[in-house]
Amino acid sequence: MSYTSFLLIYPKKEVIYYEEYKNAHGAAAFVWSALCNKYFGDEFAWLHNDKKSQNLWDLWKDTTLPEYERAVLMMTFDRMCIVKRDFQRAIDDITKFQVEYLKIYPDRVNHWNDIAMTIAKADFYTDAPAIGIYHMSVGDNPYTHWDDEKECEIINEHIWDMYAELDELNGNE
Repeated sequence: MSYTSFLLIYPKKEVIYYEEYKNAHGAAAFVWSALCNKYFGDEFAWLHNDKKSQNLWDLWKDTTLPEYERAVLMMTFDRMCIVKRDFQRAIDDITKFQVEYLKIYPDRVNHWNDIAMTIAKADFYTDAPAIGIYHMSVGDNPYTHWDDEKECEIINEHIWDMYAELDELNGNE
């Protein structure tokens, strides 16, 4: 079965697997389906490799949408990170998302409450300067890559701060 991994990120040093959630459909796919259903009337639009799926990925740029929806969507993007100063903000955004969507989809697998609790736990119990979420175990982890010459896994240098991107778009630099 697929899984979603919660990662502690130490930039240019290491990525540590911290928590794992069985059945990856309870993380990114839950968000994608909920947003596709709300905005496009087709909860499976994200499965199409066409304009429908691109419309979903572009929702984060739509400043008319609630910021918490855009933030949680961004949390599903490859190589995003949340830096320590924004851990509480992420927890708040996840909570708002859950208030709206958990009542609509009460019987679906949904890891977002666990993810919010894990962010709080990482904030309190670790010195990790950032966290990331590797959503789909069926592919390569986008946060790391293998260097055959050094025979080691190293951090991907293309990790980006999602709240910095969101704040820049919103004019909150």
